[in-house]
Amino acid sequence: KDSREPLQAPVPAWVDDEAKPNDEYFIHTSRTPVRDPLKVLMSTLEGVVYESSTNKYVMGDRHELLRVHMKVQVAKVAAGVPVRQDHWYTLFRALDKDGSGKLNRNEFYEFVRGEEFMHMTIGDYPDEAVWEVFMALDDDNGGQISVDELVAFADGLDGIL
Repeated sequence: KDSREPLQAPVPAWVDDEAKPNDEYFIHTSRTPVRDPLKVLMSTLEGVVYESSTNKYVMGDRHELLRVHMKVQVAKVAAGVPVRQDHWYTLFRALDKDGSGKLNRNEFYEFVRGEEFMHMTIGDYPDEAVWEVFMALDDDNGGQISVDELVAFADGLDGIL
């Protein structure tokens, strides 16, 4: 006898191939509440709101997306340890290409749009919003922002936007 014959798995007694699907068999799926892991994760983010009517997550504040991206950038600098003020200074020095100690419009724009940093597209965050933030943070209208102003904005402490 050839030992290469395919094995035939026994069919359990409760299986009836001729029976039609029965809604009672699947009733447990409609009664068992299942927590969507994405909803759980998104509900922990500050400023994110779930709109059940559209089944979408939206930012409560139009600038919250920029704040989240800034925090992601400084978390990369922190490399797994809790973020401290010196991590913000390290990031700021990398952004401050001219070494002036402040970010000008071009350096801030490069931070938001550049591939090296946030790489946010115009679709993600329009230019008007970028300039609105920059002008709001530029207290003296000198065309530059400081690291403290940037950190205050990222932490939502600025009270401006």
